[in-house]
Amino acid sequence: MGRDQDDPAIADGHDLHGYAATLMFGEDYTKAQRTPAKIAGLGTAYQGGAATLAKQTGQEVEVMRDTLRRYGKAFPGIKRWARKMQRVALAERCTMTTVTGRRLHLDRDNLYKSVAYTWQSTARDRIGQSLIKMDDQGLTPTSPCGCTTRQWAPHRRWRPRTSPARARRR
Repeated sequence: MGRDQDDPAIADGHDLHGYAATLMFGEDYTKAQRTPAKIAGLGTAYQGGAATLAKQTGQEVEVMRDTLRRYGKAFPGIKRWARKMQRVALAERCTMTTVTGRRLHLDRDNLYKSVAYTWQSTARDRIGQSLIKMDDQGLTPTSPCGCTTRQWAPHRRWRPRTSPARARRR
């Protein structure tokens, strides 16, 4: 992505939205400028365009267009990476492999979504893995129907927990 600029910021533990605002508006950016930088970063990650972001934030479309332009200029590698993701997905018959190795099928007319799916799928997989680990350690509650968090982890076979009283009746 924008590796030249964002890797040191991540490694040094910087406020990434403030860092983006610095690149977009200069060292003396204001709090009011940090917010559009954050919106542009998240909107870019989830492939929101100027019209969508304007509708979601109440800003004018032209303001969001300018904000996205500034963000793209600050992080030019993101657009190149997004185009590459789409080319790879098309070459792989409209599929993509996530960071965790899961294969997703994409709609040929919406290959741009592969960028958002990268973030969303990674978050989903990490959360699912954490829930499984928590469940293995007995840290997750059992619902009234006897279900546990395993139902959210399709790669692991889910079985409802059996209460001790129910187990004795068998």
